[in-house]
Amino acid sequence: MQKGVCHRCLKGNRFMEKEVCIVCGASYCYHCVPRAMGSMPEGRKCLTCVGFRIREARRGKLGKCSRLLKRLLTDSEVKFIMNNEMLCEVNQLPPELVFVNGETLSQDELFELQNCKYPPKKLRPGHYWYDKGSGFWGKEGQKPSQIITSHLDVGGHVKRNASNGNTNVLINNREITKEELWMLKSAGLRSEGKPHFWVNEDGTYQEEGQKNEKGKIWDKAKIVYGIPFSEDERQTIKFLIQRNLFGYLGVLLEGRERFEEESLFEKRKRFVVDKSGPSVSGRMEGSCPVVVWHVDDPEANWRLF
Repeated sequence: MQKGVCHRCLKGNRFMEKEVCIVCGASYCYHCVPRAMGSMPEGRKCLTCVGFRIREARRGKLGKCSRLLKRLLTDSEVKFIMNNEMLCEVNQLPPELVFVNGETLSQDELFELQNCKYPPKKLRPGHYWYDKGSGFWGKEGQKPSQIITSHLDVGGHVKRNASNGNTNVLINNREITKEELWMLKSAGLRSEGKPHFWVNEDGTYQEEGQKNEKGKIWDKAKIVYGIPFSEDERQTIKFLIQRNLFGYLGVLLEGRERFEEESLFEKRKRFVVDKSGPSVSGRMEGSCPVVVWHVDDPEANWRLF
């Protein structure tokens, strides 16, 4: 089949707008979509693909309507089809393809993970590690990529080598990466020797063998990983922004006042000089010379120039 043509009518080219099946990847032009996909009970699937699992590479497209479908159907029809596509049981992520801390998830665990307050973004089949105490989440063998809801009953216990860290610094039994160590140092935390820290979901921490909790060390991580702030934190940040804003405005107003004073001083200085009387050269430079045109003597007119 020629590349870019409609899979039903075999017409068009790769620049023509088409709708793609989320199972087999077949594409259809505007005129062939109704016949090739029908009423779309499970979303944008060919009639022969209904009942089959979607292609995982297309999972990010679920529920995101195309321009072609909006031109073809009414708003209510589009909304109905997109809901079917998102909620259809056969389109859901298979739990047996998701591993957390070395263990495959059950259907209940996957449901809890996807419906918690701060779920993992763009969850796909694969192997992940999860620190239940702090909520840190990442792909197996990599640094943390998100902070999700903590203390979820999913997967096993996080392993020391979950993120392939090589810093000899442990947080909740996981050896952290160099990027995390830099963040700790920027927060003023000592990292000499082989320290072991226990970090809670609110960012407070304590060293191994001690019972006194210390300040928060992961406030910067909230910005890095896009975690929403609490109401108290938002009010504190709002107050800091307002205070800084008023401080900047004060600096601008003070500078404006100083500029006006200097400008007024310069104007007074020029006024005193002008009042004392201009020089002869000043009068010649500031005045326009009077030219008398001799009608009867053309040569005299040239001499004026």
